[in-house]
Amino acid sequence: MKKNIIALIMVLSFYIFVFSFSFASSDVNLVVNGKDITDLSNPVIKDDRTLIPVRFVSEELGAEVIWNNDDRTVLIKKNDESMLLKIDSKIVNYNNNDFYQVSDVAPIIINDRTYVPVRLVSNGLGAYIDWDNNTRTVVVDSERKSEIKPFYEISFNETNKLIYVSSEKDIEINIPKEYQNENYNLKLFLFDRDSYSGYIVSKEKATKDILKYKPKVEDDGEKIFIVGLFDNDNNWVMGDIKKAFINVIPKIGGEVDKNCSITPEINFLAKYIDYEIKNLNTGNVTTIEKRDPYDKYKFTPSGAGTINYAITIKASDFSGNEYISDEIMFQTYLIKELELVGINNNMTISKSDNLLAKRNFDVLETTYYIKDEKTGVEEVLATIPYGSYEWNPTKEDEGNKLLKVSVIDTKGIRHDSDYVKVAVDFSPYLKIKGIGPKQVISKETKISSESNVELDNLYFVLKNNDNGDKRILSSGIIDGSFMYIPNENDEGNVSITAYGVYNGEIIKSDTVDFKVYFGETYGPKPIIKKDEFLEFVSKMAIESYEKTDMSAALQTAQAILESGWGQSVPVDKYSNKFSYNLFGIKGTGTDGSVISNTWEVYNGVVYRIDDYFRAYNNAFESWKDHKRILLELSRYQIFRDVMYNDTLGAWSIRRAGYATDPKYPIKLMDIIERYNLKELDKVDL
Repeated sequence: MKKNIIALIMVLSFYIFVFSFSFASSDVNLVVNGKDITDLSNPVIKDDRTLIPVRFVSEELGAEVIWNNDDRTVLIKKNDESMLLKIDSKIVNYNNNDFYQVSDVAPIIINDRTYVPVRLVSNGLGAYIDWDNNTRTVVVDSERKSEIKPFYEISFNETNKLIYVSSEKDIEINIPKEYQNENYNLKLFLFDRDSYSGYIVSKEKATKDILKYKPKVEDDGEKIFIVGLFDNDNNWVMGDIKKAFINVIPKIGGEVDKNCSITPEINFLAKYIDYEIKNLNTGNVTTIEKRDPYDKYKFTPSGAGTINYAITIKASDFSGNEYISDEIMFQTYLIKELELVGINNNMTISKSDNLLAKRNFDVLETTYYIKDEKTGVEEVLATIPYGSYEWNPTKEDEGNKLLKVSVIDTKGIRHDSDYVKVAVDFSPYLKIKGIGPKQVISKETKISSESNVELDNLYFVLKNNDNGDKRILSSGIIDGSFMYIPNENDEGNVSITAYGVYNGEIIKSDTVDFKVYFGETYGPKPIIKKDEFLEFVSKMAIESYEKTDMSAALQTAQAILESGWGQSVPVDKYSNKFSYNLFGIKGTGTDGSVISNTWEVYNGVVYRIDDYFRAYNNAFESWKDHKRILLELSRYQIFRDVMYNDTLGAWSIRRAGYATDPKYPIKLMDIIERYNLKELDKVDL
């Protein structure tokens, strides 16, 4: 029966395709086993296919038709054979999950009647289909049989009844030659066999005939694989379906190369991995948590000589279960290295500096030395067990000096670093701290100074760069700092310079340009109510997903994270112009820019400055621009390769440089899990 069903579907496909282009629905006649039921069935043509009410034809062929309103399915039974159809789904289930087929037209509801392609009913019940062109009649004859022909040209290269998966697996596909080019894409779907819905689990250009499937432990059970061929506009071209049984047997391993880079090897889709690196020489254990399961991790060996390590990889699935690898034994051999750090060769020293012995072995004693390059005289700066030493050069240290560090290891052997050449310049200097270039202030601000000498006097000169007015700020200066209280005459573009007196000479700092502003300022604002934001952005995410296959769950999570649930969208600090910028992208957008705050560092102090962020006419333009960046910039190619999957996408987008926060992928995945955003990526056929 199975072969008859398949064959009849294929034959009918041909006939319907030929005649459906040549007439309108009112011209179609339908004859079943010699009986004209055209008036009763009222066939229609939709999307170039002839559709008929399922009940009339089935009952004429002696079959029972059962409608299930809850799951919108139609069960057609005749004797011991059956066919299950689902409204709006192309999946056809024969003989209670015995096997499946993909139809090119899904059953639909028209005027409260279930219409299906006539070939499905006829072939499912073992009838033959013919077309009489003279009378424009579809002839269904259950007494005649037909040969077996494939429904689509594409197929799984799997002869077994089902595809068994216990680990990462290559799924081979037979692709028609004319489609094996860059204009077409292959997608592998894993569907639930009851709901006929699921997710994209692999994607490749049709130039490749293998789709790599890495299962989730949570995928275990009876499933359905569907391979689909799509054009570059994401239109369905053809496909095939196969039963699958997933039974993941987790395996975790890895390799360590000579550069101490660990490459994890995991046969299932993991959320993240942890590393436990044990130094077998010392017993010390280092734990590295929540790392990328799909990228290398480089660790730095601790200690010189031969060091033996035992590395364990722990992989977590999406249900919180952990799977642990066997110990990976690894050995390093490092020569003892000693280097004086904190200063660089040919560096000019004019203030205190922290000297540090950088080494890869344990020591009992550390000595820092200074040597006069001209006289060759060497002196001890300090002898300590280990750690850094704060060197405070004096006027007597001026000139070219050589510095080194010497240590005694645990075996009593002395080791010397190379000399580092520095120039000690005790020329007096003066720096401004507490305010930085381009900073905007509107209230009192603490401004301080730094000098390498004791000043006899200190004052600051404030200049209004818009009108040239100057005034001296000297009262209230204690220990080189004071509270600057801007007044109305300072408003605008101003600059400040510090002056100090040392030994009768004036020392001048660099001039810092900044801005005084007393007008109203505006901060980030909501784009929509917080409880409406999820629905607001998920609609745009789904639309983008349908066009590009970029995970809608991931897009939505990014918008939530980047905009604080849409409650922190940049506006112009001075004009209150709303940016609609959901992702905090700098630069110029379709509606220009807005000025907002960003961070800078000057003389060791962090402060805010004005910067330009993209502005858009609406949120959709912001969404579109963000997707354009991810879809077009070359550095995001590794993201585009896996963007159909929210987990692989989250890790790869950080790997591509989107975010510096190592926890960025985990934050996205937590949002997806907490708000069940994975449902946004669910598809049907």
